[in-house]
Amino acid sequence: MNETKSTPKIQYVNEFIDVLKTIYDYFPEHKGKELIPIFSALNIPEDVKKYLTKNKWYLKILKEKRIDIDTLALSSEDKIE
Repeated sequence: MNETKSTPKIQYVNEFIDVLKTIYDYFPEHKGKELIPIFSALNIPEDVKKYLTKNKWYLKILKEKRIDIDTLALSSEDKIE
């Protein structure tokens, strides 16, 4: 599941966490599958990067001619239920 913001803030991450908690209500056919959260932006401030990394999210940072994926890969124990 991806969230993209032009001006990322920790508040937006927390709002997205709330959405993720209800995602299987909208897509029950995917219940039991691993959900991998990805946060995308052109630039992600350091405080938001640290917060996302601490919560083991993938960060997708869109650069001029490439996309950087940043953070640790999630293990099966890290999936959101």
